[in-house]
Amino acid sequence: MQALDRYAPLIGHKPPSKSLWDSINVIPSGDQDQWDRENRRQRVLSSFQSMNGQQHKYFFAINLYNSFDVIPDLFSTLFRVASVLGFNNVFVSIYENGSKDQTKALLNIFDALLRSVGMRVVIRTSQRTRGAFNHRIEYLAEVRNAALVPLHELRDREGEFFDTVVFMNDILPCVDDVLELIWQSRKQNAGVTCAADYMFHDEIVSFLGSIAG
Repeated sequence: MQALDRYAPLIGHKPPSKSLWDSINVIPSGDQDQWDRENRRQRVLSSFQSMNGQQHKYFFAINLYNSFDVIPDLFSTLFRVASVLGFNNVFVSIYENGSKDQTKALLNIFDALLRSVGMRVVIRTSQRTRGAFNHRIEYLAEVRNAALVPLHELRDREGEFFDTVVFMNDILPCVDDVLELIWQSRKQNAGVTCAADYMFHDEIVSFLGSIAG
């Protein structure tokens, strides 16, 4: 319920018109708490129903390289985030290059899964790898720009624009982290919002944060 309250402004799908107990005239014995939770959930969802007339569109640009082990978790998170934002409001662009594992094969499976729930997706693969003398930052900029190509194509061919661009790569994201990043960006009306990495420092017995690059 706390997550619903916090991220309700991001909800991009039409809430159910009926609550769990709408068709029940008498509250079942011992289910008052469930009744209250469901009613509160419906109030939260319906209070933002008016926002659905002005859909916020999200473009997820994802770079992958040798990501076979993390793809299942990555796409599980992506499905759950998109279920909040609205599947029809999300476009996924994936650029994979140079993988030596079964990343390409697994992407074919998830391409079908994404389309099955109404999410638009473009997956492009390449054999390109970073050369021994290529500057790391320049190379990363090039592959990230490659993931953005469909964004420009949709603008030029279809006149379609997106409100938010979310970059992701071969990390293990959690649903709340992605929603918090989007929520903070919209709340602060920010041009760019960056996540943070944390690690536990044994000497000071505390967590240290750094900007995720």
